[in-house]
Amino acid sequence: MAQSRGITPVYVDSSSGPPHALTWSSTVYINNQQYGVGTGASRGAARESAARQALQVISNSR
Repeated sequence: MAQSRGITPVYVDSSSGPPHALTWSSTVYINNQQYGVGTGASRGAARESAARQALQVISNSR
């Protein structure tokens, strides 16, 4: 959705925990401003959680 409007979100990912049970964290930035943070059992799940939070923040600011 953001990309269709000419906005490119940037995700910064990290993981912690043992290799067999990593916990991923992801932070999403738009125009160098943090909009959401998420965690999950996979990188994709963490990014999705961060994106949902960012969408909520953007929706509430309008």
